[in-house]
Amino acid sequence: GVRAGRGPAFLEARTYRFKGHYVGDPERYRKREEAQGFPDPLALYRERLLGMGVPEPTLRALEAAEEATLDQAVGFAEASPWPDAAQALEDLFAEPVRDYPWEGA
Repeated sequence: GVRAGRGPAFLEARTYRFKGHYVGDPERYRKREEAQGFPDPLALYRERLLGMGVPEPTLRALEAAEEATLDQAVGFAEASPWPDAAQALEDLFAEPVRDYPWEGA
């Protein structure tokens, strides 16, 4: 496997986005019934961890730590100044290749 140093691997994780793109998304692009019946993958994984013997207090501590990390990130973003409009497209697209190896040959 990858951890044993036997090279790269490709991992494909198929799931369904069962919630809208944002809180309050009216989801006019699909029928309401379409999203019903799909389980929450995070809840499923939590149940799996519990089934593997991970104690509930450990999971709660991990969830609290992640919540704190998210709160810190949101706080940092909200406290940060808005970027200059000239920077709006910075790092949005890949820089074009300018020096091709075959040029000038």
